[in-house]
Amino acid sequence: MMLKALDGSLCLSEATAKAVQRIPDAKCNGDMHAALNYELEQKHDLENFLTRQGVNHITGE
Repeated sequence: MMLKALDGSLCLSEATAKAVQRIPDAKCNGDMHAALNYELEQKHDLENFLTRQGVNHITGE
């Protein structure tokens, strides 16, 4: 449940950042772009980690 909540929060953060970037008057600074890039990287790292853990559990490593 915690992972589902975390994933939901990350998805909402990503969608919000992308929506704000599309607003012409929003004047996003580099912080918004950096935060979005960081969020995407961390989300992929979490997915890769969980996949590795699942494979290790199945193979007994």
